[in-house]
Amino acid sequence: MNYKLEAMDWLTVKLKAGRIVPALATTTAAIAGLQTIELLKLLKRDELSLEKFKNTFLNMAVPSMYMSEPGAPVTTVVKPGLKVDTWTRWDVEVPQKTTLGQIINKLEKRFALRARDVMY
Repeated sequence: MNYKLEAMDWLTVKLKAGRIVPALATTTAAIAGLQTIELLKLLKRDELSLEKFKNTFLNMAVPSMYMSEPGAPVTTVVKPGLKVDTWTRWDVEVPQKTTLGQIINKLEKRFALRARDVMY
């Protein structure tokens, strides 16, 4: 039994699904519209300042919708001269036949850091 639902007759299933499916479709449409607005801001590319974008908290059961400006990510100083945040991305190009040790060596040379953990 999925989700601890008891066995039920066809009419009960139809009634339950009849309430759930429209709610999913409505929520999906609202979220798709909000994402499209944010995507259009990216495509416009006049100015990509953080203040132009919005976080939206949507609860269609109540119904309520709150929009706010996202905050900047928390910055961590890894070592003097090297700051990272959750938006930091390190691209390392590697040939097809590359070992993990070679990738670690590249990172150590590029950022003067020692690898402590490797997770898969």
